Amino acid sequence: MSHPMTENTTMSTLVHAAEELVKAACVHVESTSLILAKDTLESLKGIALQSSSSMEKSVDTMKESLTVNTDSIKQLEMKLSALNSNMLNLKDELTNLSKTLEKQATTQRLQWAVGNCDKISHPFFYYSYEMKGKSFDYTKKTSSAIIREILLAFLREDGCDISCRTMSKQNRDEGEKQFRETISKEIQAITGQKPRIGMDQKGYAIYYT
Repeated sequence: MSHPMTENTTMSTLVHAAEELVKAACVHVESTSLILAKDTLESLKGIALQSSSSMEKSVDTMKESLTVNTDSIKQLEMKLSALNSNMLNLKDELTNLSKTLEKQATTQRLQWAVGNCDKISHPFFYYSYEMKGKSFDYTKKTSSAIIREILLAFLREDGCDISCRTMSKQNRDEGEKQFRETISKEIQAITGQKPRIGMDQKGYAIYYT
């Protein structure tokens, strides 16, 4: 039969041993948990660093892309500017060429008109007048000379004076108007261009355009 003291000592020893095992287990668990937590933290740091690096690369890529796009846009703008400038120069050249051709055509038309005015004009009589003393002196003339004079003035790119000419001595003012209308129709029939009649310092003058 066992002694009560011995049983108590054995029980106390077992309890102490169990406590030590529990402590050891707790320490192991705590140590293991700390290790796992540390490993997890390091893993998270690694992921964060990778994400940060990846994001930085993405940002750098975007910056490079924006830089390339900006350069491309600038190059395109420069090309468009150069194209616009060339188009304006071409437009100016075409305008100048058109004016030159038009001037040449006008010159040729007037040269032909001077050489053929006697063949296609319809001569008419008018009076050229000037003031002498207190009365007017009228001289009867044919239109052939004045028509040729007008065409030669046009060739010089100048106007020709047609004042002091009338179709009637009795009604000078109305005769002057009739003369201007008649001479204008004759010039138009010869050149194909209706002339312009305006006022200058001397009086009425006739111009090609």
